[in-house]
Amino acid sequence: MSAKALNQCFKMETSIDNSVSELEIILLSIISYHERESTKLMSWVYSYLAKNKKQRALCKKYSHVTSRSERLWLWKKVLSKKYIPTKTSYPKSLSYLCKIMIASNDNYIRDFKFESELSNISIAQYRDNYFMQFVRSHYIFLNSELLRSYREIFKSKYGFSLKDYLYVIYTTVYRCYEFSEIDYFNPYDVSAWKIRINDEVYINVKPELVRNVLDSISISLNDTSELGDDSRNILEFCNRPLLKLSDGTYIPIDGKLFEDILFNNLFYKLLDMTPKKFMSDFGECFENYVTRLITKSCSLNTRYEFIPEFKYNKDQNKSPDAIIYNSDSNTALVIEVKSARVLHSLLIKDDNNKSFDLTVEKLLIKPWKQALKSTSEIVGKGINSKLNAKTRFFFLNVTMNDIAMYPLNISINYNDADVRERFFSMNIEAFELFIEILSKESDYCFGSILEGFLKEKDRMSIKTYLSRIREGTYGDKAYKNEHFRSHLTEGVYDVMDYLRA
Repeated sequence: MSAKALNQCFKMETSIDNSVSELEIILLSIISYHERESTKLMSWVYSYLAKNKKQRALCKKYSHVTSRSERLWLWKKVLSKKYIPTKTSYPKSLSYLCKIMIASNDNYIRDFKFESELSNISIAQYRDNYFMQFVRSHYIFLNSELLRSYREIFKSKYGFSLKDYLYVIYTTVYRCYEFSEIDYFNPYDVSAWKIRINDEVYINVKPELVRNVLDSISISLNDTSELGDDSRNILEFCNRPLLKLSDGTYIPIDGKLFEDILFNNLFYKLLDMTPKKFMSDFGECFENYVTRLITKSCSLNTRYEFIPEFKYNKDQNKSPDAIIYNSDSNTALVIEVKSARVLHSLLIKDDNNKSFDLTVEKLLIKPWKQALKSTSEIVGKGINSKLNAKTRFFFLNVTMNDIAMYPLNISINYNDADVRERFFSMNIEAFELFIEILSKESDYCFGSILEGFLKEKDRMSIKTYLSRIREGTYGDKAYKNEHFRSHLTEGVYDVMDYLRA
């Protein structure tokens, strides 16, 4: 929301005090973990900051007090102030935090070109499921023989194994979801929000190991000099999303960034250690994970046949990474898997949309062209009788991450016709939902599901659309498949039992 609703103007530098208390820091941590807190706080603003009917009417136009980008910039400002571990008034502290969050909204400069700016907002607000991040790391980082040497390098650098690292972080994230939910209008024991290394949630895990892992992803209150003041660059928070209050005691700075440590940030952590060969090795393991999902899904739904990657033209060319074929409707879903990611420069640099254009080319255009070219050759040469001129093709890119809602329309011409409505893209989390839906026997083909998204794409991401299908929002039938889920997660619980034994 804006301070205009309160008939005020909050300047960032004059709104923030010269010191910050422990209560204020912990309250900011609570507000920053779940996005729902920003919605709940509107009631506080309405009750305590709005002084008359006009202001309350204006406040009702807003649904959130703050959002992630502005809030992380505020964290930088707050952590640059002198820390005073003294008691302060709860109502006063909460009202103060609301005011400086509103100030961060009004003073956060958004001056990138439209496409880049909207992409930034979309990426900042997107949140990957933490349990599925753990599942991915289990299969890709922990169980891939190809990445064994990287696990050894990781242990040599940090002094603990990658398995220990993931276990401690997953358990800590789980602990954050067990914290009591705050009611801003009633007393709340903020000390209960602290993460402590001797917490009973770390069953049979030595406190020293917990300390070492959490220290490796923590910013100390005594050392915040590396944060800088750039509102766009949050890399330090991405790498260290916990705040160390004292020895063995921590709080999360941001929930999304903390949970991303389980997979999304881990990729960069390993890449920084071994940049030369890691990209190609990770890409192969990422593709193997996607193939595993497709194989299991097709084995549970007899309507689909999985056609894995194959070579043709005397082994000089490769087919798309995967094809799912439905003989009933003679339709094929051509899947191209890329362990590609949004360019970091898109998030921090105003480069006249150059990084945005390169990201679109890398995540969308190039994989689509590659899949279309090879599919056309396979059909033209009659290499697979099931894939012919009468087959109805859909094309899907699966990438590591993406821009949830691309602020542009792309035309794809083939044989003088615009075939854009046959081309789709998903990040890996959305694909996990999609492939689970396909594993469930139903009257709907993958084509019907994808075409249904075209009616919704202007108002929601494909992940949201698929999540609603899985939950049964669009009809009386849900498309959850516990058999598929249990297969996917069966090995993960070996890690859960690893240190508990």
